[in-house]
Amino acid sequence: DCKESPNKVSYRPGPLAVADHSAMAVASSLQNMACRIMRDGCFGETVSVLVAARQLEMARAPNVKSALRTIINDETQHAALAWRSVYWCIRKNHTSERKENRSAILKALTKTFKQEMERL
Repeated sequence: DCKESPNKVSYRPGPLAVADHSAMAVASSLQNMACRIMRDGCFGETVSVLVAARQLEMARAPNVKSALRTIINDETQHAALAWRSVYWCIRKNHTSERKENRSAILKALTKTFKQEMERL
């Protein structure tokens, strides 16, 4: 499971390195990072693209349409980066317990995915 609830996600920058490089610490940090990216990047950015696209369909003013096209382009790139980052977290291998680490990350991502789908 992710250690943070969706309402308690902090957007303060911080170090990505883990002090404890044991198998469990690395798996846990990758799992938490993957869950946060899934929630904030994959879902947040993808939903932003969909909302902006819908707004673009209804927009009439040329300057509003132009701004929405820029937003759609930017958010699409952010979402794509988020999905690639989650994929990287799943594939990352720091330990001999690769299958267990990957399994833990996939379980946490599945739970996060289900939670976010329920919120939509």
